[in-house]
Amino acid sequence: MNIYEQQLQSLKKHKDFPFDNFENDAEQFQNLKLYWFYLFQSVVNDENWKEWFPAQKDGNPILDVVNINVERAVRIIHHNRSQKRKLYIFQPWLDIQESKITGLENDVLELVFSAEIFEESEKFAKQFLKKFCIELAAENEMENMIYEYTI
Repeated sequence: MNIYEQQLQSLKKHKDFPFDNFENDAEQFQNLKLYWFYLFQSVVNDENWKEWFPAQKDGNPILDVVNINVERAVRIIHHNRSQKRKLYIFQPWLDIQESKITGLENDVLELVFSAEIFEESEKFAKQFLKKFCIELAAENEMENMIYEYTI
């Protein structure tokens, strides 16, 4: 268990976890950002991943990071479990951020997922992050993984 996994487990013991009031409470918003950062780093643990866009108060995104060395990005959209929306607890997809928009030299392949905080969604998030960020699975391999997840 790395330091980020330890911090993640510690944060999950916080009295306000899973931080459902993050849109109205600054401390819960900060803790929610930490939750997703710790989850990401517990898998990736690589300083080459840098914040790309800042977290937004509505959770879209709650974490947005890029690694220009591998031309990949990850965007996590957090949706509140207390809202009675008919959404999956974890919904992944791929996107391409075009260089003409980003200002980077090349297009960036981006793993995006919308998620709530549940044990099951955490498990799926870790699996997808490992495949995309560590194993650097090809785009078609990621598409297959997403397809297998959604059926």
